Amino acid sequence: MSASLVRSPSNNVRRVLDTWPVMEWLKNRPETALRFDRFLERVETGEVSLFMSDMTLGEIYYSVGKVWGVARADEMLGFFDSISISILDSSRVRILAAARLKAIHNISYADAFVAGLANELDCPIVTGDPDFAALAAKGVVEIEWLGA
Repeated sequence: MSASLVRSPSNNVRRVLDTWPVMEWLKNRPETALRFDRFLERVETGEVSLFMSDMTLGEIYYSVGKVWGVARADEMLGFFDSISISILDSSRVRILAAARLKAIHNISYADAFVAGLANELDCPIVTGDPDFAALAAKGVVEIEWLGA
């Protein structure tokens, strides 16, 4: 699906979700958890349209599974089914866009999918990951910072 086909209602903004705030939220880091809860309220009220790559969903699943077990990871799938989030498939175009970003910048492959989707949708990434701060400083992406 191209960015032109992924539309937000005219009264809200789009954001791409990174793994970082979800993991910090699950670890119950007070400041980040509060910021992420407030962000999710904006999503649920329709102020923000939230998008995520299926690669990010996979990264969250395996990260939660490694820390808390696959039963908790399965619960996270239910959480994502319960919120207003569009999980977009990794098409050939998205895979190659991520691969280009990975080839040029010092980022993980999973982060390259986040950055690629944000570039495609022309919107900021919701994160607190310093790797994205470095990309933002280079003008590669915009971020909505939830970190401390």
